[in-house]
Amino acid sequence: AVVLIPLAALLVAVPAAAEVLPSDIALLEDPDGEITAYGSAPNDYLARISCAMRKQGYADRYNAIFVYSAVPFGPLAGTQQGWPVLMRTKGIGRDRGWNMSPQFCTQTGVLRQAVKMGPITMTGLGLPDNPDDRYTGLLMYALSGIELVAHEFGHQWLASIRFDKGDGAGPHCYVRAWEGSSEPQPGDVYCDGMTENGYNQHWSYYFNSRSVMYGSMIDDLGNGKFNFYYKNPKFSQLDQYLMGLRRPGEVDPMFLVDTGDNSGSAAMPSTMMMNGVEVEGTRVDFTIADVIRAEGERIPASEPCHWKGITVLVWNEDYKYTPAML
Repeated sequence: AVVLIPLAALLVAVPAAAEVLPSDIALLEDPDGEITAYGSAPNDYLARISCAMRKQGYADRYNAIFVYSAVPFGPLAGTQQGWPVLMRTKGIGRDRGWNMSPQFCTQTGVLRQAVKMGPITMTGLGLPDNPDDRYTGLLMYALSGIELVAHEFGHQWLASIRFDKGDGAGPHCYVRAWEGSSEPQPGDVYCDGMTENGYNQHWSYYFNSRSVMYGSMIDDLGNGKFNFYYKNPKFSQLDQYLMGLRRPGEVDPMFLVDTGDNSGSAAMPSTMMMNGVEVEGTRVDFTIADVIRAEGERIPASEPCHWKGITVLVWNEDYKYTPAML
């Protein structure tokens, strides 16, 4: 059995401007470990938590759930991950028909995104005590705690697009990171010389993304030389368009650097604190119109500007929550 306890009696008042109520944070007891056992399968883990919330009477009014755990996971099972529950958006390169609502014990269409943030062990390794401090679960990782939350939340919409410059070359995929296999398989579809399903849902290291979804910040030095760095990323203009928070006319032109080898575009290098790296290549400019040419218009054109989220902390008698965790 699992028990959810609202923190109304445990939390001090928060400023009204934050629009967060004590009831928006829940303690979920997992006495038998029946939920934590699924930590290596984020879809099952998050779905079980969502269903436990329904059984304990939590209203189906949250658009997103964010789950932390006082209970440790096994090796590699504590990795953070954003898991779309329901996708309704067309024109962003994602499967609009994706729907795992039944598995998450909801049929209202309200719950859209579930985020697994992993252990909150307060040992100085992993999630920081201060959300604005750097995440230390990976060596030299560039995102702060709150930027990592934003990253996993952003996977509801980001980053799966192509762009088409209308020059007859067709859609390009190398705006995204590539981590596929170089071994060709029957039925493979190729994009920019690489298998299309090998491109993942992060921005390429060679894209001037300025985004929490990885990529880089790139200064054009001229003569085919570029300065790469990565510092204080946010949701970019492109991200905000794909999230339904900007109109096409509010997205500035973009560019990436083509080095001739997309296999080096994996997301991870850009997440490291590597500032001042000089790269040689060819500048490729594109616009939001090129994205729309490849993916179609965004439908609906905009999203509600606020989503309601709930934070859940999983614990048991062997690994109790502490005031510092709360």
